[in-house]
Amino acid sequence: MRHSRNRKDWLILLIALWAATSFAYYIESFDTEIYLSTDGSYNVVENIQVNFGTEQRHGIYRNIPYKYKKGFKTNTVLLSDFEVVDAKGNKYQKAMSKEGDYQKIRIGSPDFTITGRQTYIIKYQVERGMLYFDDYDELYWNVTGTEWNCYINSATATVYLPQGMSGGDVVDAHCFTGAYGTEEKKCEFSVSGNSVQFSTCLLYTSDA
Repeated sequence: MRHSRNRKDWLILLIALWAATSFAYYIESFDTEIYLSTDGSYNVVENIQVNFGTEQRHGIYRNIPYKYKKGFKTNTVLLSDFEVVDAKGNKYQKAMSKEGDYQKIRIGSPDFTITGRQTYIIKYQVERGMLYFDDYDELYWNVTGTEWNCYINSATATVYLPQGMSGGDVVDAHCFTGAYGTEEKKCEFSVSGNSVQFSTCLLYTSDA
């Protein structure tokens, strides 16, 4: 991250909840931690609590957008160092592929099924995700993505600033909710120490 004594940093974080059309299972919570580095890269840790109920499932697909439009520009980020574990740190079987503007991760084994509550912790690194302007640096990140075929009960995101920075270096912050293309802001954020916390507890259904 390009930061100097007189420089301010503007953090913008996008929280998007998909207005689903299928409710076979749901995500109880989607909690994300983003750790910014001074070089502009950042590490992402997603803790996804899924409830399959009595439905027999092999696992989930996680589609992470790596290409998106911001204004008139198309930005492409580099995603690497993927790891997927359960609540006890056991590694899940995963298969990686790219489809369109998304990095697709198939999580789970095709040889057996699961039911009930499951925890998926997804870790990865992002490069070229920061946007640089004359007066500020900007983080614009789609936390949950919009490709889920289920609803998300609640979502949070915590952005940890690089070493040497504090919440006072954040001059503005925004969060957005809703289906793709909407600009609803039914969420809130707060600044504490060297972090910015975003949260929403809205339930989106197919009638939304």
